Parts: sequence; C-alpha cells; structure tokens
Amino acid sequence: TKIVDTLAKIPDVITITKTIGDFDLQVTAMVRDLKEALHIQDEVARIEGVTQIEASLRKVSDKWPSAKQHITTI
Repeated sequence: TKIVDTLAKIPDVITITKTIGDFDLQVTAMVRDLKEALHIQDEVARIEGVTQIEASLRKVSDKWPSAKQHITTI
C-alpha cells in the first residue's frame, strides 16, 4: 500500500508488520534519542491515510538479539 511504501522510506524504520486488532500496522524504528523518536512520529502522522498513532519506547539490550530472542527474515 501507499502507506507501507511511505513508511519504508523513513530512515531508521526497521520493520513494518501488518496486525489484527486496534491497529493495522506496527512500525519499529531504531532511534538514538527522544528527539529522533518524536521526529519519526511526526513524519508518520503526516502520511495520508494515517488516522491514529500509539507510540512506545524501550531500550535495546546491549546484546542484541537478547537471550531466547530469534531473528528471522521470513
């Protein structure tokens, strides 16, 4: 979709996942600080068709992937 294509062009966006429930998509970005996170949130909010955003932050472990976390490209 046009929204997914636009999201994929945002620097530091690493995953875009189609979901079922309250939201259609989950977008994950690796950011350096809160200022960058807010900038990405503003970019997403400006995309035509985006009507609601819920954002959360968490620190990435120093060792990534963390124990028992599996990374796949499927």
